[in-house]
Amino acid sequence: MPIRRALWIILFICYAGASMWQARRPIPAGEPLFELANIDKLFHFLEAYLFFFLSWKVLTGRRRLVYAFLLAALLPGINELQQVFSAIRTASFFDWLAALSGGMVAACSILLLRFAARRSLLDSLRRRILSGLRR
Repeated sequence: MPIRRALWIILFICYAGASMWQARRPIPAGEPLFELANIDKLFHFLEAYLFFFLSWKVLTGRRRLVYAFLLAALLPGINELQQVFSAIRTASFFDWLAALSGGMVAACSILLLRFAARRSLLDSLRRRILSGLRR
C-alpha cells in the first residue's frame, strides 16, 4: 500500500473517531455556543462534506462514490442515534438531514469536477486533432 493511501486511511479513521467522540461529549448548559440560530446545521453539513471527501479518497473501485455517500450518511446517522439514548444530548432529524445534504453536495461536486476534467481533456484533444488536420 502506498504511503499516501495509508495517510488518507489514518486521517479517515481519526476523523470518524473524533466525530463519534464529539457526538457523545456533553454540551455545557446555559449560553449557546454560537449567537447565530441553527449554525449547528452548517457544522453538520460541513462535517458530512468532509467525511464524504475522506471516504471517497480511502475507498477504491467503480462504486466508491456511492459507498462514500453511504458512509457520509451513516456516520451522522449513528451520531444522532447515539444522542437519542443520551441524557446530556438531544438528537435531531434535521441535524441528520443537514449532514445528508452535505454528503449530497460533496458527491455532486466530485461528479462536477470529474466531468469538468474530462470535458477539458476532451476539448484539448479535439483542439489538438483539429489543429493537426489544418496543417
